[in-house]
Amino acid sequence: MGILFLLSVASGASAEEMEAELYEKSGASGMYESLDQDTQNLLSDAGIDSAQIEGGITAERLMTAVSQMLKDKLAGPLKALAALVAIIVICKLTGCFEQSEIGETSGMVGTLACASVVVLPLMKLISTAQLVIESASVFLLASIPVYSALMVASGDVVTGGSYSILTLGTANAIPILSSAIIIPMLNIFLALAITSAFSQTKFDKLTEKLYSFTKWILLLLVTLFSGVLSIQTLLNMQADSATSKAAKLIASSAIPIVGGAFGDALAAIKSSMQVVKSGVGAFGILASLCIFLPVITETVFWVAVCGVGEIAAELFDASRIGKFMSTCTSVGKMILAVVISTAAVSVVCAAVVLFLKGSL
Repeated sequence: MGILFLLSVASGASAEEMEAELYEKSGASGMYESLDQDTQNLLSDAGIDSAQIEGGITAERLMTAVSQMLKDKLAGPLKALAALVAIIVICKLTGCFEQSEIGETSGMVGTLACASVVVLPLMKLISTAQLVIESASVFLLASIPVYSALMVASGDVVTGGSYSILTLGTANAIPILSSAIIIPMLNIFLALAITSAFSQTKFDKLTEKLYSFTKWILLLLVTLFSGVLSIQTLLNMQADSATSKAAKLIASSAIPIVGGAFGDALAAIKSSMQVVKSGVGAFGILASLCIFLPVITETVFWVAVCGVGEIAAELFDASRIGKFMSTCTSVGKMILAVVISTAAVSVVCAAVVLFLKGSL
């Protein structure tokens, strides 16, 4: 089926025309349209306005777009860091951390002030992470049929079919897991961190174990997905390769005169197919990175703010604030782990298409 499709496209067409026709019939244009507006703007700043990456993108334009995004994301965390340091210094200068009843009360007030600085941004990060994960799921649901179609058109019928089943199942599972498990878990983790800082009940061990458990579960799931997809692709490639060689042999021997032309036609359009498939695969990787890069960058900034706040609290002997900032750092790291894990799945789905050699 994939071979007949390519031959119908190739008949009487130049290489450029074949590439344009393949791109149009693959449905790849829908990939760009499925992206959220912020991601489209970031890609546009880098010189990418379609799902077929050609020569419009330059490293300079990409770095300029990323640099501007970093500047936009850095303003809020810098202000928060200045506020945290000011609170800690003021508390120390007023002697609120002395061993007295007043000191304990003042320490609580100082911690509450720090919470007013970082808790709301962390809650916003959790909401942003959910939106980004849902956006990635929409992009995957639009991209996977295109990836699969390009594999089938390249002659990898078995590989394309199995790839579609596995990755579509994953793309559908991501928003369900996000809304039912991941986001509620992040909110619970943040609530435990706040409660631990302002009450006598100690949740330090619970939050530590929850963070460690979540991190390893995410790592295991991403590793299993990547491993299964890679092994499945490698095994199916062998079957597709054998089938393709058998089809060429039968066509060349069974069809006199035009049998050789059939093989030549396949060889001629293979390069065009690879150009389209590589361009779409590269776009998939870059688009996935652009979907997650803003929230990853912002989360890294806030983790750094919480970490510096923790160090400052230790330097000024503000134990209660230091403990609170430590738990906030763990919350930020958990958000980062969830987002990076989802990003890895999206990137792997596109990378398989980019590096898979067709069986034509």
